Amino acid sequence: MRNVGVSMKRVIGKRSPMIQSVSAVRTMKEDPRARAFEEMAKLFSAAANSDALKIFYAAEGGITNSTHAIKEMGLTQKRYYTHLKRLIDVGLIE
Repeated sequence: MRNVGVSMKRVIGKRSPMIQSVSAVRTMKEDPRARAFEEMAKLFSAAANSDALKIFYAAEGGITNSTHAIKEMGLTQKRYYTHLKRLIDVGLIE
């Protein structure tokens, strides 16, 4: 049988509701600052590393060559790109 009034979508062969869970909606309504705190935590987490700060300050003048920047900062490619992605994701670097 099909429930009337509940939107459904197909997800990899299974049906799941398109509405958010009640607890998630209730939490957002009870504390409107929760989302802001979550975003701030992501921002501080992304910048809470000396490697990330090196990349952040190097980006001020523009990074034209990543290979050169990696060598100049003394980072591995993995560390460089991991921190670069986190800084981009939180909006500190474009």
